[in-house]
Amino acid sequence: RWQLRGERGKGFSTPPLIDGDRVFIGDRVAGAGGGRGYALRALSAADGSEQGRFAAPAEILAVALAGAPETLFCCDEDGGTSALEPASLAERWRHALSLIHI
Repeated sequence: RWQLRGERGKGFSTPPLIDGDRVFIGDRVAGAGGGRGYALRALSAADGSEQGRFAAPAEILAVALAGAPETLFCCDEDGGTSALEPASLAERWRHALSLIHI
């Protein structure tokens, strides 16, 4: 059993998504020059060690795993959706959605 805190001490931006031996979680991380940054982190389910990181352009609000081939989707607060390769967290594509405020 292990515990982990958000990198900037602000907590996580998504609930954990568990896929076999990996855990994916949105985090508020240190950005360039010590500023704000956001990332999807891949952690080992066994010990919590970081296995990879996708630097997101904005805070990640949701993470889902779906499809064949398996794709990891993350949606951010700027209305963007990124499709990632789960093993490497390489971005397959990104699409910005138009947000409508009612």
